[in-house]
Amino acid sequence: FQALSFLNLPLTGLQLKQLSRDLFQNEKYGHIFRVKGFFCEDGHWYQLNSTANDFLIEEVPENRGAIVVIGSGLDEDAITLLLTGKRPEHHIL
Repeated sequence: FQALSFLNLPLTGLQLKQLSRDLFQNEKYGHIFRVKGFFCEDGHWYQLNSTANDFLIEEVPENRGAIVVIGSGLDEDAITLLLTGKRPEHHIL
């Protein structure tokens, strides 16, 4: 399994639902098992749990913004571009 984490994405619940659907339906991102995390919208915190068949958002006490994509063969560049609108920076050491 692999996991990619994204902190404090400025996305709404509706945007996350649409993006999650894209992740599960498009094989170019890899084999996505689950998308989960926390996000803030209109001053309220929500927990997101999504699989290919279910999408759940529920309000939770204050938390920190983080979205995690879990799967295998993940295309980090494509997923990062989808969720952030930016290409990831790769640092050569």
